[in-house]
Amino acid sequence: MKRIMLIALVAMFSVSALRASEPATDPFVGRWVLDSRASTYPDHRCPKRMMIEMSPERGGVHYHSETEPAVGETFHVDYVAGYDGKPAIVTGDRGILLPVTLHRDAPNHVRATYTSALQVMATSDRTLSADGNVMKIVTVSHDAFGQSQTTIGIYHRDADQVGCGSNVPCLVAHHPTTR
Repeated sequence: MKRIMLIALVAMFSVSALRASEPATDPFVGRWVLDSRASTYPDHRCPKRMMIEMSPERGGVHYHSETEPAVGETFHVDYVAGYDGKPAIVTGDRGILLPVTLHRDAPNHVRATYTSALQVMATSDRTLSADGNVMKIVTVSHDAFGQSQTTIGIYHRDADQVGCGSNVPCLVAHHPTTR
């Protein structure tokens, strides 16, 4: 009987510790808009426009992006992934893309790793500012010649979601109607 009580207590504390390790609200959730002037892309390939929207999913996030490149047509990317490191399928307008795994090592930091044939093709480190309104994404990948390339994207939380951040409720901005 004592053994059963001990096992039950250990299980209860393990579940509590697991829940405590995940943020109550995901500070990355929301709509983010690329600041192309503050961002750095190789060979001046910064998109004309890019929007990332993340919404909560059990133990993870639904990621959706819409990108208008400097040259070419607008495209979309989507995935749903947990922060448990399990691979998730990434889809886009052009079909299935590289799978992604997500790891959260701090409330304001997530690493996305993209792989192909068990080889890491790129990593993206997402870091939030202290106020939760600026997201910096540093992506390291390799070009066709094997040269390392670093992209730094600076994103601002959508103006309609000012004040969103870790443990800070979103304040929806109401824009006056112009006539």
